[in-house]
Amino acid sequence: MTIQGTTTTTAFFAARDAYREARRRERQRIVARMAASGYRVPARGGHGAITYTSGHELDPPHDLRNWSWIDGVRHDGVTVRVMLQSFDQDPASGNEHVLYDRISIGVRPRRIHHSRWLTITELELPLDDASLDRLIELLDALRPHSSQQRARPTFTPKTLGAVVDINDKDALYNVLDGDG
Repeated sequence: MTIQGTTTTTAFFAARDAYREARRRERQRIVARMAASGYRVPARGGHGAITYTSGHELDPPHDLRNWSWIDGVRHDGVTVRVMLQSFDQDPASGNEHVLYDRISIGVRPRRIHHSRWLTITELELPLDDASLDRLIELLDALRPHSSQQRARPTFTPKTLGAVVDINDKDALYNVLDGDG
């Protein structure tokens, strides 16, 4: 068994902290763009617990601050969520994955705490200005599920496949209109 030296441990913690800070800055940029686009967005929060224990099953507790999201309320009162990581399940193997830095979006359902209502986009951190613009365009196009409000259903991974092609606006709007 090899015990890591102080230099390796220090370098690992420094890299982890730098990554966490980079994700925090990206989250702040998304919050600012959403607010500038008319969304009501809290500036604080939007990350996992610092001392997560999974109902006292984990000891020591796990730091979930890298798990990041943004909830925003549009002008029409619909709450949308932007996740800075995405859940994926391989259709062939059934293996589950977390795609860090891949953006997922969805209309946030009430009282539902799983990710099936999220759609994986092609956007990945870090986002440039054009990617931030496309994110807002996608958020603006989201529609609530029929169980949430009387509106057209939102697109889901089942209707779009695993990835939303944000460059094919006609196909995206066809899916939103129920024609895709």
